[in-house]
Amino acid sequence: MFSTSSSKLAVIFCVSLLTACGGDSPSSPIGNGDTGGADGGSGSGGNGSTIIKIGNGTGSAFAEGALSATTTSLQPGASTDIVVNLVNADNTAISDDLDVTFSSDCVANALADLSDESITTSAGRASVVYTARGCSGTDTVTARADVGGTIIQATLDLTIAVDQALALNFVSAEREALALKGMGGNETSRVTFRLVGEQGAPIRNELITFVLGDTAGGISLAPNADGDPVRETVVSDNDGIASVVVRSGTVATNTSVTATHNSTGIQGVSQALVISTGVPIDHRFSISFGPQAPAGAYSTDGIEVDVSVIASDQFGNPVFDGTRVSFGAPESGSIDPFCTLQDGRCTVTWRSADPRPASGRATIIAYTSGAEYFEDDNSNGIFDEGEAWVNLSEAFADSNEDGVYGSDETGRMEFFVDVPAGNPTRGVVNSWDSAANLPDVWDGPCLSGNCPDEARDSVTIWRNRTIIISDPRAVLFSYAGAGASPQNCTTPIQRSQEYGAGSRVGILNIPGAAGANSATLSNFFVADGTPRGALPCHILGNPMPSGTTIEFATDNGKLSEPASWTVTDPAYYATRLPDVTISSDGTSSVGTLTLTVTPPQASAAPPSVFTWEVQD
Repeated sequence: MFSTSSSKLAVIFCVSLLTACGGDSPSSPIGNGDTGGADGGSGSGGNGSTIIKIGNGTGSAFAEGALSATTTSLQPGASTDIVVNLVNADNTAISDDLDVTFSSDCVANALADLSDESITTSAGRASVVYTARGCSGTDTVTARADVGGTIIQATLDLTIAVDQALALNFVSAEREALALKGMGGNETSRVTFRLVGEQGAPIRNELITFVLGDTAGGISLAPNADGDPVRETVVSDNDGIASVVVRSGTVATNTSVTATHNSTGIQGVSQALVISTGVPIDHRFSISFGPQAPAGAYSTDGIEVDVSVIASDQFGNPVFDGTRVSFGAPESGSIDPFCTLQDGRCTVTWRSADPRPASGRATIIAYTSGAEYFEDDNSNGIFDEGEAWVNLSEAFADSNEDGVYGSDETGRMEFFVDVPAGNPTRGVVNSWDSAANLPDVWDGPCLSGNCPDEARDSVTIWRNRTIIISDPRAVLFSYAGAGASPQNCTTPIQRSQEYGAGSRVGILNIPGAAGANSATLSNFFVADGTPRGALPCHILGNPMPSGTTIEFATDNGKLSEPASWTVTDPAYYATRLPDVTISSDGTSSVGTLTLTVTPPQASAAPPSVFTWEVQD
């Protein structure tokens, strides 16, 4: 910045490619009175004030009106030190500190740099560093000083060699993935290159030609017509930058851009640009969260669970950035209404709150606009006539987890996402429509030209997951049926026993020396305290809250491993206990085997304890 202090004298360097800034004298008096002096000479102030001259050197070596430099012939990208001296009439360096600034045509046009725009002299001397950044030919540097209202100046001509192109470097692509033309996503990307010389400085005003690597489906370079793979005579700017816009076509593929410097043939190649559907496909829409059974959610409001979605297109590529995914928690808690996909993923937060279902199970639904799943037989990324697909019903929250739309545990109909009322062929408005009630056509962005009129450009795709609001009071029961976790309602679940906390479960007899000398517990499960009758018939029992510890201990005999573990991220059902074997310690006695189930501190509940009498 220029100094405005009245205690300093402004010295201004001016640079011109052709001539000095001119018009003002290289010397001036300090003091009041006439300004004195003429161009190229020295002036004296009124009342005999001291003459100030500008140039380089001191004493007999002083050259008035000329700057000095370490070198005046520069290669592209090279630097030189420019020096200015301010002296009195007898060529002695002045003692006052003065502000000095530097400028030039090349600097003004961003083709050269000066290390300082303003600098203060010391003992009548100041210097700056000049660096060529694409300038070539002659650049004239002029130093100016305003002394008592009179401008004094000195100049220097620098000669800068013409740079030779060394490389055409790929810089960036505005976006790496483009949507198929007509899909409604981002269909263009600006691809940028930089032409540089041997010293790494940019080269300007050069012609660049761009060529596409793949033009399938009408990929083109704007503003040329569709399908034209060449874009010629793009001129590099002062920074050596040249760019071109790529427009997608109607075929999913990869392409790249090759840039060529017309004069030398030097080339650069961009990274690959992916042209894909960008539309979320039903079978590639996923929802996940953790912990599955958040500690404290049973009795505390505001317990948070992060809920994340990942959405991909037909090729498994991330869908359009900015695609919105909506969420609902119709049974319990509070959830953020939506998130926006970035790189195919985003996250919202569910928070525990009333009402809390009697079953201890709360459904979360995530849904967005996308396309029905189809078998892409020709791998072109779009639906074609004759390819198999899955017809979707309207989205609904499967609160009772039976796989079909119906009523929830309170008797109310399950939440659903109705289709827009503007298309009456899609089914009944304000009523859930099954796939059988909708036209038997593929729904999604159609680019093949043979899609039926009743098909929609998009369809609601969705996923359900269940958060477990576990009662931290444990229940122990044994299950004699086939398999560890019954998943259907065809056969009633038969339980041989069920126990409350503190109950003695039974007696374990360890055989004597003639026997196996051990006894084994098997087919036991630990579930939370939710009443069994509140659970859907295919649920064996809810898991304990995440972070619950389960531990066996005995004062008679030896336990097999494992004897303790932590429920870190439970499944949706009761925790099956590993078979636990207790062996004789060689002494006949009676003792106790203890099972302790300790919920995490956030659950604010005491441990549940179950015991067996052990005899050996």
